Amino acid sequence: MAARLSADGNGRWAISGELDFASVPELWAQLVPRLDGSDWVLDLGAVSRSNSAALALLLEAQATTRQAGGRMRVEGLPDSLVQLGQVSGLASLLGELSR
Repeated sequence: MAARLSADGNGRWAISGELDFASVPELWAQLVPRLDGSDWVLDLGAVSRSNSAALALLLEAQATTRQAGGRMRVEGLPDSLVQLGQVSGLASLLGELSR
């Protein structure tokens, strides 16, 4: 299933489906206009599959949000991304995102 970005309202966004090399470029194009410096939440609870492209998307969204003066928080981080963060030495950065 292709990934889909949807608004939950009040600064909350959700991604569902597969967050991978095929879907990340399109999702990034959809996210960029929303990274305006406000605080927001990204729910990944409905992501069925993810890989390192998903990790790159999260870290870039976090950096872009910070540069604009906002804060991004992630909920429902898939176990596969948690494990990837541990293996790649980025677990602390992922931990920051979910606080």
